Amino acid sequence: MAMNSEQANAFKAGSGIDPTVLNKFVLGFVLSVLFLWFAWSVLVVFRGWRSGKVTEQNALHFFISTAILVVFSVWMFAS
Repeated sequence: MAMNSEQANAFKAGSGIDPTVLNKFVLGFVLSVLFLWFAWSVLVVFRGWRSGKVTEQNALHFFISTAILVVFSVWMFAS
């Protein structure tokens, strides 16, 4: 739900920052943490698969479910 002009002005007066700037900052932070987590977890699963501790089926299941999570999160938060 978007703020009307009175609410945006009150937020800006109270906090000293424009709500759209804060929204973009928080969105960028959340998405960057999400993508860093995704990269780290892919690296961990790849190392486990390479050493033989993770099967191909488990790795494939992980990659598919993680990709769905990332796509869903981007769709929910960035749209």
